[in-house]
Amino acid sequence: MTIHDDFLNTIGMVTNVGKTELIYFDRKKKEGNPLTVKPQLIKPNPAINVLSILFEKDLSWDTQIKKVPTKTRQILRQLKFQKTCQK
Repeated sequence: MTIHDDFLNTIGMVTNVGKTELIYFDRKKKEGNPLTVKPQLIKPNPAINVLSILFEKDLSWDTQIKKVPTKTRQILRQLKFQKTCQK
């Protein structure tokens, strides 16, 4: 992470530590070590959301799979509403 942060500084960019997340992918139940970036400590999360896809540390997709039907129903309702508004 330090190498990445140094590179960003050389090209005039900065790491947004407030938006930085850390996850260790491992099927075992052990906890990973936190990272220190620009005196701020970043603790590992059990799951992170990247582009509406939930990645869990144990590489299971259970939560993501349970989310899909709900999200699909929401999108279908929005499409139905838009269709009725166009008439």
